[in-house]
Amino acid sequence: MTYEEANSVKELAADNYEVLKNLDIKCIKCDGSGYIDKGLHFPKCKNCNGTGKIKWKWKVKMGGWCIGKNYKTKTPLLITETTDKTGWLQVNCQYWKDELPSNFIPILHWEEIEKILEKAGYRVDINRANPIESYKKSYKYECVIIGGSSRFLADVYAESCQKAVMLAVIELGDEII
Repeated sequence: MTYEEANSVKELAADNYEVLKNLDIKCIKCDGSGYIDKGLHFPKCKNCNGTGKIKWKWKVKMGGWCIGKNYKTKTPLLITETTDKTGWLQVNCQYWKDELPSNFIPILHWEEIEKILEKAGYRVDINRANPIESYKKSYKYECVIIGGSSRFLADVYAESCQKAVMLAVIELGDEII
């Protein structure tokens, strides 16, 4: 994602993040079953406490974008370095220790958002908008989020794929809350 793309959707980042962090996704340790196969008896998975679902958490990645929660300027910041061993992170040439997830909001790329939604059991369809429909001529992309019962939960049109997906996530949040 470029700076221009991140800057064009920065206003949507906070609402988008709120919906994503409240999603239940399939536990990777037990593959969503809630149990770990060890011989004759099946002990509960300690990662998800036997539910098969865990809350999604932002994993900070080098090259990702974020905005500061408590800063007056909402300029997108590039994560330029992460160090797991020391806990220090570099964002726009400034260093932060163990504070990035709590003091910053991620601006996730639409493909990453799509993967998160699929792990949570939603189907995401992204299409080029049909220019024949007059009221949607200025919009180039459509994002549809479908729930488990094949029910449309969000259907959004926007001028970029990134914006369409982020707006659809916000609409999904209104639907599931």
